[in-house]
Amino acid sequence: MALPDPEAHPTVGADEVATAYGIGINAAYAQGRRYIDTHGAEGIPALRIGRSLRFPTAAVRAHLGLGSDTNPEAQVRPAEDWTNGRQLGA
Repeated sequence: MALPDPEAHPTVGADEVATAYGIGINAAYAQGRRYIDTHGAEGIPALRIGRSLRFPTAAVRAHLGLGSDTNPEAQVRPAEDWTNGRQLGA
């Protein structure tokens, strides 16, 4: 399964990311948490939205070398946590 167009689907779930990377769903979640915990230094680009972990399609595609999105708003900044509507550490 290919990752969808970032304009149509800004974020994807761990199942789609796992398929794209050829890893299991638990490993995808672990790598998403690692990305957040290391402020983007390691892992797979991810966002925490409430209790959910979502993966920004454009950033994942760029991470895989499938092309980057030219829309800067579609790019994820490291360690964003929208649990309380604010960035981590803010």
